[in-house]
Amino acid sequence: MLERCFEDWLIKGGAQTNAIRSASFPGDLRGVEAVGTIQSGDILITLPEKLLLSTSAARASLQFYLSLNNSGPLTSLQVLAAFLLYELSKGAKSFWYPYLRSLPTSYTCLSYFSAEEAEQLQVEHAQAVALAARQEVKRSHSAIKPLLVSLGVPEKYQSLAAARWALATLSSRTMYLEGDNAGVLMPFGDLHNHSPPPGPQLPDLGIDVAEIARFGDDLEHSMHGDGSFDKEAGVYRLYARCRYEPGDQVFLCYGAHSNLDLLEHYGFVLESNPHDAALLPVEALPDSQLRAGVEQKECWLHPCGIPSWDLLRVLRIWAALQLGQGKEKHAAIEGRRVSKESEALAMSTLKAACLHSLDNFSTTAERDQQLLENASQGAKLSEHELLAIKWRWLYKTSLMNAVDIAQSVADNCK
Repeated sequence: MLERCFEDWLIKGGAQTNAIRSASFPGDLRGVEAVGTIQSGDILITLPEKLLLSTSAARASLQFYLSLNNSGPLTSLQVLAAFLLYELSKGAKSFWYPYLRSLPTSYTCLSYFSAEEAEQLQVEHAQAVALAARQEVKRSHSAIKPLLVSLGVPEKYQSLAAARWALATLSSRTMYLEGDNAGVLMPFGDLHNHSPPPGPQLPDLGIDVAEIARFGDDLEHSMHGDGSFDKEAGVYRLYARCRYEPGDQVFLCYGAHSNLDLLEHYGFVLESNPHDAALLPVEALPDSQLRAGVEQKECWLHPCGIPSWDLLRVLRIWAALQLGQGKEKHAAIEGRRVSKESEALAMSTLKAACLHSLDNFSTTAERDQQLLENASQGAKLSEHELLAIKWRWLYKTSLMNAVDIAQSVADNCK
């Protein structure tokens, strides 16, 4: 439930809600609960512009605006991060104090992972993303510190830790705002948890994927809520995009994000995420011509194990050329298999690449799953360790799914 002072502040400021309230859910999860029937298209919450924390609000603050004009060039995100710290430093004197005191004091997104904790991800590109997140905090801190000093905020709000907190708050809680990359903080609206949109169209490999994949059905997702700012009315509204009954958790859709994106920006991963993408290292592909024909960004797997359209096309064309069927490669370009023989070769090659990648990990997926089960039964793991293990387990599971998918397709081609 919201603190009474926060709730009173929202009401006094003109916020309007429709059949929703803050609530706690299993797993110590804060979120939003329906207290009445909500139809698709209903407005969930309306917040006047004056309650929003945005770069517009920052520039409307005279002292902040004057100091900002005398500072070096800053991105929109850095401006909003500095304004957030400036308001936080005011304590109870800040207009947004009831909201600010409700915010988490720390986060689990990748910028909070130490180098040692990031190593637990075990996948090189994921470790690189974590490193980049830490480096970005340092760059932004260096950029905004002179502004914070000129504003005269206490030293603790000028620190690297404070900048990391502010940037993580914005990364994990802002709503989309057209024309402003920083987005906008929407008090109470940012309590809604994420549900992914329906998954992308998958290549048809001629098999029943649901019988092979180890978890989830990539297509069992519906569109949940979204929001927008109405410039004419001067309000931000969130909308329901499906029906809810009393007691249901009410979700927003943050967008089509992979689990690595979610961990980087929001600090969580989803076991059932149709937009997850397991990058398969190009160097795991067993043939130099094949490796030369695909870019790393194209070389990935859906969580159910099916290769991306780009990777599948490259595998099919390569296999056709290996078997002297190059004249028929147009079928692969059109998204179809060239022949049973070439399809079997493409799939056996994919299987070999996935097995090679799985062999290079220091722990197996089975061991990771056991660690997660031990943690659920009381074994001590930090939040960051738990998230790293869960992410890498899901990654390895996608590779294992691909092994089974590839074998099934190859068997089907005999």
